[in-house]
Amino acid sequence: SAIKAEVKYTDHRILVRTSGCHSIQAVYLTAHDPRRSRMVRTVHIYCNNQPAELSELVNNWAKWHKVGQVALRPGQLEAKV
Repeated sequence: SAIKAEVKYTDHRILVRTSGCHSIQAVYLTAHDPRRSRMVRTVHIYCNNQPAELSELVNNWAKWHKVGQVALRPGQLEAKV
């Protein structure tokens, strides 16, 4: 959407860099194409409030701060954190 400046996908993560400083009140998650063989059980939300490139942050967990998590039930397609 309008606040996304860059998005990077890995095998188990979606990293989003915003275009500027924002106050995020909630995160909405919608899963598409649910499969019983590969279910998401828990979603962890992390943030980094320092300017950085996504490539620098991919495996540098010291720079991330955990802000929330949500457990998903089998077959659950939507969640709000």
